[in-house]
Amino acid sequence: MMSRFIYIACMCLTWAISPADTFINDISQNLISSLKQLKNELKKDSKVGIKIANEFVLPHIDTLTMSKSVLGKKAWLSMDKAKQKEFEDAFTSMIIKTYAKSLKEFEDNTIEVKPMPEVLKSKSRVIVKSVLYAKGSKIDIKYRLVNKKDNWKIYDVVVEGISLLQNFKTQFQAQLKNTPIDGLIKKIKNV
Repeated sequence: MMSRFIYIACMCLTWAISPADTFINDISQNLISSLKQLKNELKKDSKVGIKIANEFVLPHIDTLTMSKSVLGKKAWLSMDKAKQKEFEDAFTSMIIKTYAKSLKEFEDNTIEVKPMPEVLKSKSRVIVKSVLYAKGSKIDIKYRLVNKKDNWKIYDVVVEGISLLQNFKTQFQAQLKNTPIDGLIKKIKNV
């Protein structure tokens, strides 16, 4: 009975320490701080953007869930484990390169993470809303997160109503109608 109580207390403490909105805010603030420090280098060297994306973003992304989702269940299950891993690695690399390119546009942007209602903080899948203030514009961003083993992972980002996952899924499924999976993997490796 006591061990059960301790387990429940620890679970509650975990949620209280790091709700999803706090998680997103911490990532955002760390990323922005790093971008401010490396702003000049970032504009000169594309590898700096990739390093920042790998350090501050990649550890918090559920690349496996994203990979399965963009391919669809049928295509994913048609591959063996090695081919699934090859696709996941290629897709992850493409996302990081794409994200790193967008970091070059950084101009002292700020982000405001909207607080989540308390009732949602205990859910295992949540959406965290935020607003990016960039060059006089307000850009609405929603992060879809899943709690896996007491760690939040981002599995989709929706920018101004456009889902990253849905966008890639539409592209990839159209390509898979005319190209085998090896062709798709080769194509995304070259992005």
